[in-house]
Amino acid sequence: WLGLLGRQRLGPLSDEQRQAVLKCERNTDKLLRLVDDLILMSRLQSGKMQLADKPVALRALVDRTVKALTTSAELAGVQLKLMPGSETYVRGDAERLTEASFLLVEHALNRCAAGERVELEVGAQDGLATITVRDSAESLDDASLEGLFAPFVQPRHGRSMASSLGLPLVSRIAQLHGGRAEATNTQDGITVRLLLPLFAGALGDPQEAPIEPRAGGILLVEDDPDCREVLNQLLSEEGYRVMEAASAADARKLIAHFRPALVLLDLRLRDEDGRGVL
Repeated sequence: WLGLLGRQRLGPLSDEQRQAVLKCERNTDKLLRLVDDLILMSRLQSGKMQLADKPVALRALVDRTVKALTTSAELAGVQLKLMPGSETYVRGDAERLTEASFLLVEHALNRCAAGERVELEVGAQDGLATITVRDSAESLDDASLEGLFAPFVQPRHGRSMASSLGLPLVSRIAQLHGGRAEATNTQDGITVRLLLPLFAGALGDPQEAPIEPRAGGILLVEDDPDCREVLNQLLSEEGYRVMEAASAADARKLIAHFRPALVLLDLRLRDEDGRGVL
């Protein structure tokens, strides 16, 4: 709802009101990220999280991260670029490695001011797969550089981070995969690298088949009325036809009459586990 207010989709705002809403949204996002990071750190340190052990295409994973953060980079006026290279494979948990990749890039973007740049490379050397993230922000002193991977430590110089748990989480995820994370100063910024045991390297880039759009509407299955209302509002504004279901029973009744092109499904419905609907 803050996003809709800030984009003035719910009516016009004065410049002062719009700036206040945007600040609320930005800091709410920071708080949400901090809570998510705390939960993830707790699970990783407790040893209760079971990691998958499957081949993961690292460059394709990083490419998806870059695409997901391109809008944020553009809004901040920061150039974000994945350098050319071949695919590299590791064994591990794709979800955790995606989080590590996201946190690496987010950290670099948060360090940069408008007009600066973030470059990424995926490669392999000495039996290790590498994700390298370089930014053109200011360098750090030795103490701040050493503290990048320590939880709740803020750098003494440079821009404030959205979360001081980002790189410590990257380091922990790397360790659980048998790798490590490291940071070094460069002439105009810092370089952070994630190193993982190499599974295999491939020649060339993977060719993804184009995804063809499907006809039909979107079935939204969500029992929380506030969540259901805002999702419907966002999707409808983008021109999608939305059918709502507040329960598993309602969803089944709708599916009996039309086949949706996409289903947004709450997995914690009050009347039934969402996986039963799936």
